[in-house]
Amino acid sequence: MNDYEATAAIRSLPDAWEKQTGNRGCASEKLYQFCDTMAASEYCSLIRPFLDISTLSARLKAEECISTEFSMCDGSWHRMLFTVKKG
Repeated sequence: MNDYEATAAIRSLPDAWEKQTGNRGCASEKLYQFCDTMAASEYCSLIRPFLDISTLSARLKAEECISTEFSMCDGSWHRMLFTVKKG
């Protein structure tokens, strides 16, 4: 579950995501890289647990989606969302 394709990982910021992380790789590493380079520093410690892929299945077990809001380095606000893929 730790592999990804960028187009499915973050749909709201595809250009920024691809520019920062490339198209393929280890999801955990790329999500933390995204956090460290694009999120405002005061939010990194708050969103890193949200980005923890190793706990994602357990957190989504009773939910269809989970989300968090954070500020980017430029001051804009964004929401990150993980959803259960059905099918």
